[in-house]
Order: sequence, then C-alpha cells, then structure tokens
Amino acid sequence: MAGSLRLSLVDTQLKHFKLSLQALAKIGTDLLIEALPTRLILRCINPSRSAYLSLTFHASCFDAYDVFRSEVVQAGVLMKQVLAVFRTQRINRLNLDLGSDGDWLEVVIFCDSGLRKTFRMRTTEAEILQASVDRAGFPITLTAETQSLARLLASFQWGLEELTLVAVPSSASDPNGAVQLHSHADPSRGDNGQGALVTKLAIDARRTFLEYQHTTDGVRSVTFNVKDFKAMLSLCEHLGRPLVLRMEGPGLPLMAEPGGEGGGELEAQLVLATLMEGNDGLTQATGGAPAPTQPEVHTDDSGASRQRAGPSQSLLEASARRLASVTETDVNEAVVWDLDDQGIPQMFLDAYFDAIKQENAK
Repeated sequence: MAGSLRLSLVDTQLKHFKLSLQALAKIGTDLLIEALPTRLILRCINPSRSAYLSLTFHASCFDAYDVFRSEVVQAGVLMKQVLAVFRTQRINRLNLDLGSDGDWLEVVIFCDSGLRKTFRMRTTEAEILQASVDRAGFPITLTAETQSLARLLASFQWGLEELTLVAVPSSASDPNGAVQLHSHADPSRGDNGQGALVTKLAIDARRTFLEYQHTTDGVRSVTFNVKDFKAMLSLCEHLGRPLVLRMEGPGLPLMAEPGGEGGGELEAQLVLATLMEGNDGLTQATGGAPAPTQPEVHTDDSGASRQRAGPSQSLLEASARRLASVTETDVNEAVVWDLDDQGIPQMFLDAYFDAIKQENAK
C-alpha cells in the first residue's frame, strides 16, 4: 500500500460514523475503503451484487483528516472487525491509521473512563467498484419523510423479502397521481397466491409524499429487496433527512439517497437491482377510489359456472370481504391492524362476529 490515511473523530462525528458503518453492514460483509485528499468513500456490495451502498464523508466530517504519500488510498477489511471496535465503553475519541504500517488498519479508541484500546486489522487489496447511474435519467422521483415510509412498511407482514412499488402518472381525472405498494409473491418459493398473505396499499402521492414526479405516460412498477432498502431508510432517519427514490421500470436500477439539506458533509447512494418481471396484479387505480368490485365467477369441481352472491354464503367469506374492502381503499397513512393474542387482526374478528349476528337475526 503506497499511500496512507490518518483521521480522527470525536463526539457527534463518532455517532454518525458508527451508524453509517452499521448501515453498510446491512448490505455486505466486506468494507471497501477509498481515501482521497478531500473525502473518504466507504462502499459495500452484497454477495449477489444486487445491492450497492456508497457513503462519502467530506474532510469536514472529521476532527482531523490527512492523506499522504499518494493521491488515492484503497483497501478492504472485514466489516465485523470494524464494528467490533465500537463494542466497548463510551468512546470520546477515535484515531484511524491506514497504510502507515504495511497492510494494516489500526484503530485507537479513547474511552470516557480513561481506557485506551488499540485494534489492528489485516487489510486486503480490494476491487473498488463504482455504480454508474444518471440521476437525471430517472423519469420517476419520489421524496418522502422517513416516518411516513416506515409507517407504510409496517403494514406488511414481518419477513417480507420483496416489495413492489407501482407509480401511476397524473391524469385529468386525478391530477395528484398515485403510488401503490404491493407485497410480492414469488412463485419459485411456492408463493402461488393460494393461502399467501398479500397486502396492497394505494396512496395519494401528493398528500403523503413531499414530492412526486412522473414524466412518463404509463404505469411503471419495480420489485426490490425490502431488507436492503431498509438500510438506507434507517440511515436517512438517523440523519434527519427525507429519502429520495428514483426509478424507471422492471429490471432497471432503483436508486435511493438522502434528500433535503445537509448533503455538504455526508453523501449516500443506494442502488438496488429490481426484478425483470412486471407486476401482473396491478390494481386499476388512478389515484381515486378503486372501481366497484364486480361479482366473481368461479368454476366448481363439476365444471359448471356459478356466481357468488350475498354475504350469507359463508361467515368467513363475509368477514374476509369486509376486511378486503378496507385494504383496497386509498390510504394516506399506513393501515396498522390491531392484533389479538393469536396474531389475528381485530378488524377481521369484528367483521366475523358481525356476520354471525346478522346470520342469527335471520
């Protein structure tokens, strides 16, 4: 390693740096370091190379920052070794030295108690990759407060892996446009829709988000990994800045970054790969209330067609239809269900017992 890097962090700088590393750790296991005379760039890529997170710290983010003997210093180190530095007593100062002593990263921390600890980590030559995306090339931009997005995501089941974001353009009947969020069912994992929980939210974009721009004529959707997306969401929440999403369509990158003011010292960029397939189950929504549901026609085992009618056919069907009629309406906030001790939505139980009362009254 020809060049060397030395930096120091104190107080609030330490807190931002630690939480930034934790966000990177949610993406990958290897930390890629690139130090330039005016800025430090930290990157992580997940093993499947479907998520890329880059954080840029300008020199003003540090109490002291110096790159010498070279214009660029690059190295790689295991993320778990770097995070282990912070598992100690309260730290009031951190000194980092990269490259001065061969292929080693040395971190010295000073604790409030007077304790001093030194950590030495072996570095490796790393392949520094840079995601090349053109912000101006994305036809759809969405800016939202992190609290609003967190409430929306809370409406979906725990453990959901992929989420579909649907962007509907403005129209004469709906000048505000609309955004939909769908839980994604993957047939390759057995999610064929039979018994799988599917959640759909239709949102008035102008009333829920800070900014919504849709410059295309058609409905566009992207399906992306929820866990990787939450890494940027939590970082923006810590920074107190809104989150900006930029998208184009299926199979094309989705970019997320902090918005608002405060980007002069710390910049962040998350690029996610999206599924090639489109969303076959798009709700025919244009921002207003969905069209009235038509009676469903089903085929029984004998092949004869029959039409479902009346809520008295099945108590469970009646309560399920009432619950579905709520979830299909437009919402400006996340719908968070009250659950009983068995994890069943209270609204479903209320609808079920209402159906029983109606049946007994006949």
